Amino acid sequence: MDLLLSVAQAANDAIPPAVEAANVTMAGAAQNAKTAAYVAITAAVISFGATMVSTKTARKSAKEAAAISKDIADGSLNSLEKRRLIDTVSAQRIEWINNVRNQFVEFNALCHTFSMTMVNKKIKSEPVVIDMRDYLDIEKAKNQIELFLNPREVVVEKLIKYQKQMFDCIVEESEKVSKYSNIRANVIFLQQVVLKAEWKRIKLETQKGEQLSNSETDEIFKEVALEMDSKRYREIFS
Repeated sequence: MDLLLSVAQAANDAIPPAVEAANVTMAGAAQNAKTAAYVAITAAVISFGATMVSTKTARKSAKEAAAISKDIADGSLNSLEKRRLIDTVSAQRIEWINNVRNQFVEFNALCHTFSMTMVNKKIKSEPVVIDMRDYLDIEKAKNQIELFLNPREVVVEKLIKYQKQMFDCIVEESEKVSKYSNIRANVIFLQQVVLKAEWKRIKLETQKGEQLSNSETDEIFKEVALEMDSKRYREIFS
């Protein structure tokens, strides 16, 4: 009996510390949860604030860009500001020229490969079946070139016209090699005119410190074309 009473007493003595420990644990967990909530709220506020700042900055940049464009139109920019603008535009145009050149190369290579495939099939009297993947690749390259260029420019208008003829000739008249070769020569000529004229345009704008007018740009295209091949130029534009 004494032994049982001792065990019971020991159990009763152990309960308060256990309860106290549990209370401490619960209090700690509550504090941690409260801290986590504060952290989450603070992070959300900071994130929202950063978003607002970013949006405000973007709007400010857009307003500044619009203001610069207006100043350029009004002629109120000083020489240094104009120079900076021209340098920026020139850098962007150089990147654009490189992209256009890559698209020219892609289109020409795809057309030439497709043409050789069609000719070989006809020489071997094989059924001429057009692979739609090749067709779509050429169409894609052609469309990308058209999107890069300004169709209102006379040289570009001719280039788009001859690129379509080149594509149609491959599909419908691949056996007419001489016709395809002549169209291809016109396409390459016009592509070179576009690239060389744009380089000359950048050089002149950098020297003058201002953008060229549309009439000045058209004159550059004409001069470059005549210097490259006056006979072909007259054949195309006559």
